Amino acid sequence: MSLVAATSSYANNQLVSDSVMAVLEQYTQGTEHSDINVLEKAFHKDFRVVAITPDGLRVINREDYLALIKAKKIGGNKRALSLKKAIENENIIQVSLTLTGEKAIFHDHLDLIKEDSGWQILHNSTQMKTLD
Repeated sequence: MSLVAATSSYANNQLVSDSVMAVLEQYTQGTEHSDINVLEKAFHKDFRVVAITPDGLRVINREDYLALIKAKKIGGNKRALSLKKAIENENIIQVSLTLTGEKAIFHDHLDLIKEDSGWQILHNSTQMKTLD
């Protein structure tokens, strides 16, 4: 059983298809292990993040996000994934989830798109809350 499946409830995993869950696993594992190769597969070529952080709003494109992961400026922490909500259309799905770690909780709203290569994350709107 994968880390994501082990840390998410069975009912929540049923919110999305196995192929979407696999992409969410790639995202979680890629950020946890700073694995650029895994993240490149999970992210669409036009991927971007809009993050509300304690330092203010940040908009990060795919290349810059991957560079931050590679430099270990972000990510590298174990987090438990909990799916909250999913809205799916034919080739687009919106997923709300939380990633809870020892130092912070991320409330993510992901937009995934299905193209020839399968599902990929196109956009992530996230709000980070540090834990005291």
